[in-house]
Amino acid sequence: MAKFWSLTRIFMKTAIGSSMSLNIGGKERKGLSIALWIIVAISVAPILWFFYSIMSEVFSVFYLMGELPIGVGFILNIGSLLIFFFSFVAAPALFYFAKDVEYVLPLPLKPTQIIGAKFAVALLFEYLLALAIIGTMFFALWDFVPAGILTFNTIITILTLPILPMVYSTVLVMLLMRVSRLGRNPDRYTMFVGILAVVLAVGLTIYMGQAFQIDNDALIALLSDQPTALTTLDTIFIGNGFAALGFGANTLFGGALHNQIINLAITTAALVIFFALAKLLYFPGVIGLSESGSPGKKSTIEDISKNTKGQSKFLSYLSKEMKLIFRSPTVFVNCIVGALIMPVLLLIMAVPLMRSDDFGELFNMVDLSDQRTATFSLVIMACIGFYMGGMVTIASTSISREGKNLFIMKYLPISYTTQLLAKAMSGVVILIPTLLLMAIPLQIIFQAPIWLLICGTILMFPGGLFVNFLGLYVDLLRPKLTWDNEQAAVKQSLNVLTVMLVSWVLATVIGVLGWFILRSPWVAFFGLLGVTGLLAFGAYWFAIGKGHKLLERLY
Repeated sequence: MAKFWSLTRIFMKTAIGSSMSLNIGGKERKGLSIALWIIVAISVAPILWFFYSIMSEVFSVFYLMGELPIGVGFILNIGSLLIFFFSFVAAPALFYFAKDVEYVLPLPLKPTQIIGAKFAVALLFEYLLALAIIGTMFFALWDFVPAGILTFNTIITILTLPILPMVYSTVLVMLLMRVSRLGRNPDRYTMFVGILAVVLAVGLTIYMGQAFQIDNDALIALLSDQPTALTTLDTIFIGNGFAALGFGANTLFGGALHNQIINLAITTAALVIFFALAKLLYFPGVIGLSESGSPGKKSTIEDISKNTKGQSKFLSYLSKEMKLIFRSPTVFVNCIVGALIMPVLLLIMAVPLMRSDDFGELFNMVDLSDQRTATFSLVIMACIGFYMGGMVTIASTSISREGKNLFIMKYLPISYTTQLLAKAMSGVVILIPTLLLMAIPLQIIFQAPIWLLICGTILMFPGGLFVNFLGLYVDLLRPKLTWDNEQAAVKQSLNVLTVMLVSWVLATVIGVLGWFILRSPWVAFFGLLGVTGLLAFGAYWFAIGKGHKLLERLY
C-alpha cells in the first residue's frame, strides 16, 4: 500500500506539472498563481449558476409530478456522460503516452499498483467535475429533499459517480490499444477521439435543446418512457438509478441507505472487474509503444524537387507552423476545433428557437433598418472578434509548444522578427475562416442588409488580430517550455486562460460602452475600427517590435 501511495503522489506531480505556479522573469510568483486560480474560480461561478437554474426548473417539474428520482437520474446520467467523454480523452495520455511509463514498467512494482496509481490520479481529476455537478445539484435540491437525506446522498454520490464512467472509458481505451495500432500513433488516436468527442457533444446539445423546448408533461414522458437516449443510460450507468432513488426516499435508514448500499456495491464490483480486465489488457498493449508506427516511405525525385522549391523566409516559416498545427491533433483539437464548432452550435441552437412561436416573434422584432439596432449590431460584431480570437489559442501557445527545441529558433538563418510574425500569423490564418463562418449563422438568423454584414465582418478582424498578438506576447513573457507531453503545453498553460479572460473582458467593456455611447452606425463603424485597430497595432508593437528581446533572453 505504501508503494501505491508513493506512486500516486509521483504521478500526480507529473500530471499537474508547473500549472500550479507562475514563473515570470525566472522567479516563481506563488501569489500571482493563487490570484489567477481565484479568478478562474470566479469565472466558473456564472456557469454553475446557469446549471443551477436549469436543475431547479427540472427538479421543480418532477417534484410536482411526484417523480423527483427521474429528474435526479437525468442530471446524474448527463454528469456520467460528461465524465466518460473527459476520461476517454485523458486516459490514453495518462496510461500510455506519458513518458513515465517506460521508467515505471521495469521497477519492482505489482501490476495492480501501477494500474491503481494511474487510475487514482485520473479519478482525482474527475472528482473535480463530479463535485461541481453534484454540488450544484445539492443546492438545487435543497427545497425538495430533507437536509439529512440530501447531505447523505450527496456525499455518497460524489464518491461513486465518476468511477463507473471511468471504468468503461479506461477499459475501452485499453481494448483499443490492445487490438489496434492506434497506440503506435498517438497523434492519430488523439485526432480520432477529439473529433468523436465534438460530434457526441454536438449531438447531446441538440438533444437537450429539443428536450427543454417541450412542456412539462411531455418532458416527463420523454424521460420516463422507454427507450430514449438518456433513460437508456440508466442501464449503462446502472448505479445512477439507485442513487436517484436514494434522493427521492422519505427516510434515511430505510430507502436512502438501502439504495446507496446497492450503488456502492455496484461501484465496488465495477472496480474489481476493472482490475481483472486491466491486468489482461494493459501491459500487453503498453509494451513496445516506444517503437515507431511510421510505415516508411521512399522519396522520389518529384518529392524532393517539390519539397526543395524556393520561397520567402516568412512564407517558409509560416508553412512550417501550419503543418505542425494540422499534424498535431493535440493542437488541432484544443486550439482550433472549439472555435470552428462555435458557428455550427450557434446555428443548431438558433434554428429550433426560430421555429418556436415566442422566440420566432422575438427574432422578427429585430429591425436592422433601425439606426439604434444597426449601431448595436456593429458593436456586437466587434465584440465577437475578441471573443473568437480568445478561442483560437494557437499564438498564445506558439512559444510554449517549442519546448526544449526552442534553441533551434536561435540557429535558423531567419530573423527573430520574421519567426515571431509567422507564429502570430499562423493563428490569424486559422482565425479568418472562423470569423467568416461566424457571420453565416448571424446572417441566416437576422437577415442583415449587405452593407451592415460587410461592415460587421470587417469590425471582427481587428479584435482577432489584437488577441493573437497579445497571446504571442504573453507566451514570450512566461512560456511553459518544460513538459513531457505536448498536451501539457496546450492544456496546462495559464497563458491561454489569461489571454482568453483579457479578450472576453475587453469584449464586455466595448459592448457596454458601445450601448451607452454610440448612436449612429457609421460613427460606430469608424469609431470601433479606429479603437480596435489601435489596440491591434499596440499588441503588434509589443509582440513583434519588442518580442525579439524577450526571445533573446530565453535559453
